[in-house]
Amino acid sequence: MPSSGPPTAVAGVWQRLWEQDPIGETETADTTTLVLWTQTPKSGIYVDIRLPKDSPGRSLEGAEAAGYLRRPQAIEGTGITATVDNEDETNVVARFARQKSFAGVLNFSRGDTTTSGAALEKDNELAKLAAVTTPTSSSIPLCTCFWRRDIDYQPPTGGLDIGVCASGPANADGSIDMRETGSDGSYAELWHRLPGSNDGPFMALQLLTEDDLPRVGYWVRTGKYFAYAVGRPSNEETATQLGCHPKSSAVQSSSCTGKSLLEAINALDDSTDWKNQLKLLGSYVAVCGELEPSETSQMHWNIKQSTDPRLVGCRLIDAKMEDGVSCSVFTFLDSKGNTKSNKELVQVDDILCQRLAGESGKVRKWQVMEISGASHLPGLVA
Repeated sequence: MPSSGPPTAVAGVWQRLWEQDPIGETETADTTTLVLWTQTPKSGIYVDIRLPKDSPGRSLEGAEAAGYLRRPQAIEGTGITATVDNEDETNVVARFARQKSFAGVLNFSRGDTTTSGAALEKDNELAKLAAVTTPTSSSIPLCTCFWRRDIDYQPPTGGLDIGVCASGPANADGSIDMRETGSDGSYAELWHRLPGSNDGPFMALQLLTEDDLPRVGYWVRTGKYFAYAVGRPSNEETATQLGCHPKSSAVQSSSCTGKSLLEAINALDDSTDWKNQLKLLGSYVAVCGELEPSETSQMHWNIKQSTDPRLVGCRLIDAKMEDGVSCSVFTFLDSKGNTKSNKELVQVDDILCQRLAGESGKVRKWQVMEISGASHLPGLVA
């Protein structure tokens, strides 16, 4: 019987190269959407972000070309403020509504634990990878991944996100190409793990509260890469208190199951005010980026991609707030609520109090769920 366990084998940052839906349909395969899946090895916490070709948040150049200036306060996730020149407002809403992101915990198991061999019957290429009886230490043998979506930019699909995966041996640069087939055999995807992204350090945080109100989010770091996602408030009252669209929580309700995000916001907000619809849509925020050395000894958490293009080019967290650049600063508490000095090590169960940019000074409290190696958080020695 295949065993379940931590997803160590698939830890790192994975970039999707293509998706075929259905399998073998190469002419209509999606090769242009930027898809990044950042996976931690022990806690199973992950963040996934998917930006279509026309998303301005794919790069700093794209954001600037579309007229989006850096605004670190957008980390609050209370709505997207768009620029509109000669473009129909409806197209702006539709473009942002095509973006995707989700996050939660990955349940990982060896072998095909879901389809009883049906996935291999429908995907010959996956079957060839799975047939290797003596895989190398660097390859990923047949496994099943269940991405539990605790937060989602899109409405719920009504189904489970389960894939059967396997890889060949590592490439010359240490990267790996892994094939995934849907549990129903309906699609195939090819994933490329960025070289060195699975070597650590690793960190995973889970959001507890925002201004002492419940809100769900995840923050992960693998190697030099990080990803951060905060979901929509859980109910109308909390949404109003946090400055989000009152109906933003309803995107995840059963009434929106199976709908596209555009269909959902049109149903929830019938004002036809595109700015109001963007406020509803942007109550979920996700960013990806890299830790890069600065002129001092600290590492900068530079945002490279985001569902909100105003965050691209900002720094997720800093030792001190810099106007126009810093999204947040923080203090650390131990599990008993005592402030930790900057000379103490970060440990599992510590609480990170993240104070967001802006006049409101909102505070998000994150619990450390996994830490391995130096945290490289500004102001801390490790």
